[in-house]
Amino acid sequence: MQVIEIKPVSFSKVTAILEQRAKDGELGYEQQQALDYVKIVSKFSESETTKILNALLKIGKLNESVAIKLIDIAPKNTNTIKAIALKDKVELSDEEISEIQKILQK
Repeated sequence: MQVIEIKPVSFSKVTAILEQRAKDGELGYEQQQALDYVKIVSKFSESETTKILNALLKIGKLNESVAIKLIDIAPKNTNTIKAIALKDKVELSDEEISEIQKILQK
């Protein structure tokens, strides 16, 4: 097996992909476990995720990977937002963190 592309994917996108595969045929054990898990932890629909992702990317400092992590976790605490961003070496001002919180609470 050869890896062609590595791309961050949100929980809602994983749900859509695995549900489509389930319709096309039976899922393997790991795939079924992943589907069950993302159905529990996913906080947004696929369309909501797309809207939120676009809004977060408009901030300018966030890359797609960080934005998707923020969407999947949907932190309410400013320190958690800072920690997620700093992991990928993204420094955010208090104003940007406040904007992120507003976007994620919609």
